[in-house]
Amino acid sequence: YEAVNTYSGPTTVSAGQLILGTNAALAATPEIALANNTIFNVSALPSGFSLASGQTLSGNGSVVGNVTAGAGTFVTPGVSAGTLNFSNNLTLNSASLTMELGSDPFTVGGNVNDLVAVGGDLTLNGVTAVKIAPLATLSTASPYTLFTYAGSLIGAAANLSVSSDSRYSFALVDPTTTFGSIQVQVSGSGASANLVWQGNHPINPTYWDTKVTANWLNGAVSDVFYLGDNVAFDDTAATTTVDLIGTIQAATVGVTNTSKNYTIGGAGSLLAGSLTKEGTGSLSVTGSGENTISAVALFNDGTTTFSNSGGNTFASGVTVNYGTLTFANAVPNNFLGPLTINGGAVVFNQPVDVLVSAQLTDSGFGGQLEKKNNNVLTLSGNNNTFNGPILVSAGTLRAQNNNALGTATLGTTIASGATLDINGYSLYNPGDVITISGNGVGGRGAILNDSPTAQNNAIRAIELAGNAAIGAPNVRWDIRGNAGSGTFSGLVNLNNFTLTKIGPGRISIVDCDVTSGGSIDLLEGMLAMTRNNVDGLGTINIRSNLLMLENYGSGYINKPILSSGGTLQLIGTTFSLGAPITNLGGFTADIASGLTLTATATITGPGALIKANSGTLALGAFDNDWSGGTIINGGTLQVGSGYANFDGSLPNQPIQNNGSLWFLGLNSFTNSAGISGTGTLTKRGDGVLTLTSSNSFTGNVITGTGDGSVGSGGKIVIRNSYALGSTNKTVSIVRAELILEGPLTIPPELAFLTSANSDVTGAGAGLVAFRNASGNNVIQGPITLTSGAGSSEYVVDAGQLTLNGDISPDTTARGLILSGAGPGIINGAVTNRGGNIPAVEKRGEGTWTLNAVNTYSGSTTVKGGTLALGPTASIAGSTPIDVQTNATLNVAAVTGGFVLQSGQVLKGEGTVVGNVTANGTVSPGASIGKLTFANNLVLAGTNLMEIDRTNTPNADLLVSASTTFGG
Repeated sequence: YEAVNTYSGPTTVSAGQLILGTNAALAATPEIALANNTIFNVSALPSGFSLASGQTLSGNGSVVGNVTAGAGTFVTPGVSAGTLNFSNNLTLNSASLTMELGSDPFTVGGNVNDLVAVGGDLTLNGVTAVKIAPLATLSTASPYTLFTYAGSLIGAAANLSVSSDSRYSFALVDPTTTFGSIQVQVSGSGASANLVWQGNHPINPTYWDTKVTANWLNGAVSDVFYLGDNVAFDDTAATTTVDLIGTIQAATVGVTNTSKNYTIGGAGSLLAGSLTKEGTGSLSVTGSGENTISAVALFNDGTTTFSNSGGNTFASGVTVNYGTLTFANAVPNNFLGPLTINGGAVVFNQPVDVLVSAQLTDSGFGGQLEKKNNNVLTLSGNNNTFNGPILVSAGTLRAQNNNALGTATLGTTIASGATLDINGYSLYNPGDVITISGNGVGGRGAILNDSPTAQNNAIRAIELAGNAAIGAPNVRWDIRGNAGSGTFSGLVNLNNFTLTKIGPGRISIVDCDVTSGGSIDLLEGMLAMTRNNVDGLGTINIRSNLLMLENYGSGYINKPILSSGGTLQLIGTTFSLGAPITNLGGFTADIASGLTLTATATITGPGALIKANSGTLALGAFDNDWSGGTIINGGTLQVGSGYANFDGSLPNQPIQNNGSLWFLGLNSFTNSAGISGTGTLTKRGDGVLTLTSSNSFTGNVITGTGDGSVGSGGKIVIRNSYALGSTNKTVSIVRAELILEGPLTIPPELAFLTSANSDVTGAGAGLVAFRNASGNNVIQGPITLTSGAGSSEYVVDAGQLTLNGDISPDTTARGLILSGAGPGIINGAVTNRGGNIPAVEKRGEGTWTLNAVNTYSGSTTVKGGTLALGPTASIAGSTPIDVQTNATLNVAAVTGGFVLQSGQVLKGEGTVVGNVTANGTVSPGASIGKLTFANNLVLAGTNLMEIDRTNTPNADLLVSASTTFGG
């Protein structure tokens, strides 16, 4: 320092040296403390360094340069016992020194006894007071050395006054006989007296001072208190208010009171070797001083309260066996040993934040630790041997050790308005049952994690004693069972109250039983659940927030769920949810890719159901009845849980499908409210899906896969031309049946894939690809005969079905079967597709008419009714053409007559209507039989006739109105 410094705080030299320049000053600092091996260098000051009045120079370091300590100044060597070195000259001019001495007079300094060591001259002016404080039982065997000096001693014994507050006597040894040192001789036993407080001094009955006021009995004799005396307070006192005057140093303090209550206060401080409280009366420690108990602080009964404004130090800890010990003082206390609570209670009721690093412990069955007031009490000790209960009545209890709450024997209770801050620590093993009520300090939660560190193993169990909130203001914390996955070793006992989750962060409940009555209210942020058993009366209200189900490989959730715009998210594993859902204002199911959430219970309410993410939501309840519509933003919404199950339902509400909509199972569904979006519609299972409105969804329509193990595609009934949409798409009817109830005209943008017929066995048995149930209906788009269930059968039960698109197969051995009682018309061409060659088969009594130039080269078989050709129609590539018994091939409308091309075969036992020119082979019968031509027949090719000489009839018969042989 070079300047005149005016700061008024203490000056501490912790390492190295502090140097004052020529003009520097430190007059305003109250204390200059020198740590061991440090230097305070004042040698540059022209007149040396003079302590200012009221200033203290202390410690174990060294001062370089001349020093003067005058009246009103204080010199205190050491911290306990230690040496203060002065490298140059020291002048003491009516200063005050406090020096502590130990039990060994033969050791000079050496951290056994205090010593002032002067490297130059020691000058004594005026009368300097030296007060001796025994650190132990002093020895009378030899003098103690107080000062050493290397130069000259200027002054004499008369310039020193030696005193003590103890019962020892002290006499200076003549300094002229101890050159280089100043010594003091101790006499007397110094034995501590056993004093009993009376408080009967006529003027100052409350004073507890040192060597002044006789408020004590020493045996039967009135006495004053000396440093190191043993004192007792009992029920014999006249005055029970005690004022500490100055610093009181007692060997032991015992308070045994039953009928009288004591208050120890005043402006002084108490330094006691031990403090013991007995009896049912109270003891209140008030005042403004700081108190220190260096050995035992033992509380066996009654109520003891420390409410002084200073701090209290318990150098060897505290033991409470019974009664109540309360700390209500204004500054933190120091516990340098364990806080042992064997019985009774220890209460922290302080207005400031407090850190207790001492270990809480007991002898096996502990008393109670209680936290009061609105401050923060932090427990950082390893309290793994504390078995007592913990009660947080107010403020915040903060953990700073994994064993902060002790063992799980008697639990922790968080009263309404109070908070437990887990502070990022793992408290779940062994894991208290934490009983909570209320919303916590500032409404932030009865339990929260106010640390930036997440804690997945925070606590094991909670139990509600009233409606309560838990908070996550920042990061995740968990309530988790401590015995491993799926053990349900954790506990959330709602106890018929409501548990509210607040804060934007995440709280997870993992491996727990949540089986009691009561509700969970997700007011803010996210609540996650993993492998829990959740049921009982009450609800889980997710409001507009997020309930996550993560890795739910075991356990169940049956407690009803309420949602007002909230989200249920599934990650990790597939799960079956047994809880009914009331959709009050929107409900989103967010299912991760590859997972399925099966909702087996009813979903009801006025809100919309929203399906998000790429997984599957399966609706298993038969009576779902929400009224706000359905939105599929991703993944699959599956109606029904299985192909062969009578379950699943979807209310007749508008559906916005931007993912995949599946109808799966035996139940039937009707949608008249409309389906929009870009997603696909899949129908599987033997149930019936009826679509009655104009739908605008642009995705494909998918039915059975052709794999018999997954069941059929069931039936789709359409009652609107645009029921399947109107944009370019593929409609797959495989092991399924599309039923048309018209009149309908299906847009040409819809291309059909079909594979279903009445010959199929197993899945999809009896289903045909198209069934015209009523009305005159037109399918305008192309049709592909595909794989999955063999040939495609189109049936007209009533009305008329017209197919305008071309028909061709995308695989081998696919046939087109035309059936039913009503008429059908095919205006598109039936063609081969590469090497895939279809066959055409006519069944049933109705008439199907082919109007196009058909180029398919497979067979044509007329088994029943009539297969007719239009004016420009052709089947010139088909062979054989087999017109079977009671069936008719009607070619009368063909312009110029029907020509059987060379290479074609016409056979059978049915009837051909219309003029025919046969350039190919005509072969009546299947063996011996009759083929009838109702009109003219020109045979220009081969006529193949069979003769049987044994049986009757014995020859094929060809019958026609007229026959011309030209070949």
